[in-house]
Amino acid sequence: MKKGLAALLLVAFLALPALALYVLRAPPSGDELVIVGRMPENGGWSPEVARVQVGEEVVLRITSDDVVHGLALAGEDVAAVEVKPGQWQEIRWRPQRAGEVTFYCTRWCGPNHWRMTGTLLVAGPDGQVPTPRPSPPRFVQLGVDIDQRPTVEELAGLRPSARRGAAMLPAGYQEPGGLPAEELRTPLDLWRALRADPQWEAVDDQSLWDVVGVLWLRQLGGEPSARVDELYRQNCAACHGVKGGGDGVMSYAFQDPPPADFTDLSRMATANRVILEGKMLRGGMGTGMPFWGKILNSEDLNALVDYVWWLLFAGES
Repeated sequence: MKKGLAALLLVAFLALPALALYVLRAPPSGDELVIVGRMPENGGWSPEVARVQVGEEVVLRITSDDVVHGLALAGEDVAAVEVKPGQWQEIRWRPQRAGEVTFYCTRWCGPNHWRMTGTLLVAGPDGQVPTPRPSPPRFVQLGVDIDQRPTVEELAGLRPSARRGAAMLPAGYQEPGGLPAEELRTPLDLWRALRADPQWEAVDDQSLWDVVGVLWLRQLGGEPSARVDELYRQNCAACHGVKGGGDGVMSYAFQDPPPADFTDLSRMATANRVILEGKMLRGGMGTGMPFWGKILNSEDLNALVDYVWWLLFAGES
């Protein structure tokens, strides 16, 4: 009898790890929406599309079948969660408006990470999901070709510094008039206007770029916040690099052409806000640049454009 009890206890003890694993991986009960993440080449999110009801709380139960992913709801005031293999995470969310909400991976799980998106169709009280009717982006409205702009080869390797420029700028100095509107203005436009100003006649061309740097950053209204810094790291740094040099940990996968170097003045001198915003919205045709139009709202886009300018002009002392 004692031997039988001992054997039973031994079997139970040995079964505990398997039981724990089953409990950990067992799908949740009830009517929750279960979402499973896999590498994009293995299917991405499953399901990729799901339907929910406006005003009713939905419980998203999320797990991973391979590596660590993350999940966030674009445009919603809901904290992102880290999704580890074999573990469950939960998001409780009550949609406030009918339409489409994109959910996406927040961890760079591989070169195709940007493909890990899905859609939650939020039905209204009438049971219908409104069809999105977004306004044309500004580059379309203004007729700006965001794919064609000249490179100023003689500026290659030059790193302007707003810090150096600040020491040269007279108190109360105002940038010259006659410039294009801010959304269409390029750093080269500002440099040429300064070059034509007799006040800067004795300043060499390279030093004048430092003055451009301080004037350019001054119009942004302060340094990037910690939230915007995290936004850049989460969505951009893996390819473009933490400091914008085009040398992120995933840049090896996109070399024809390589990720843009935001510190390369020879290219950035002819960029403007509409071009940078358009690239982020639509992605780069013929490049590895994904489109972020379903993920980033206009506030985030503007903040990231400002961040790119900071990388160009504030990186050197």
